[in-house]
Order: sequence, then C-alpha cells, then structure tokens
Amino acid sequence: MLEERSGDALDQPVAYTNSTGARFETPLRDRCRDVVNYGTHHRAQIALVLREADVAPPAHGLHLLRPRRVTSLQADVSSQRFPAAL
Repeated sequence: MLEERSGDALDQPVAYTNSTGARFETPLRDRCRDVVNYGTHHRAQIALVLREADVAPPAHGLHLLRPRRVTSLQADVSSQRFPAAL
C-alpha cells in the first residue's frame, strides 16, 4: 500500500476516533508510524510475558522476514544505506 503512495498522498489527513470517543485528524504518514510503533510495543509485551514464564521469545526482525545475502557489506556500510531489499 505505501509503495503506491507518493509523498503528497502520505500527507493527506486521516480522520479517526480514539478509545475515549475523541475525534482527530492526522496525516496518513503519522498513522502508519503509529501502526509500526504499536506493533513494536505489543511484541515487547509478548516477549515479557514469555520471559516471565521462562520461555525464550522467538527471534524477530525484518532481517529474518526478508533475508538477503549481501556480498559487499562494506559498500552498504560506507554509503550509509540499507540494502535494497529492506
């Protein structure tokens, strides 16, 4: 979805109502950022519950979801860019 949006589209307002019933309007890019942040928060909550139960949480991260072999790591590091697959 985001790959199909231009910068202007990501700046378009999105209206929503929070859990207390208050209505807000925020740019789409901010709502997308919130989705990612909430996902991170909930993964951390799950990891904590698992650790409290003496269960090792599974490894997670984008590098595990979309593995990509890098043949020239130095080139990626020196240019301060992430590999294209990310």
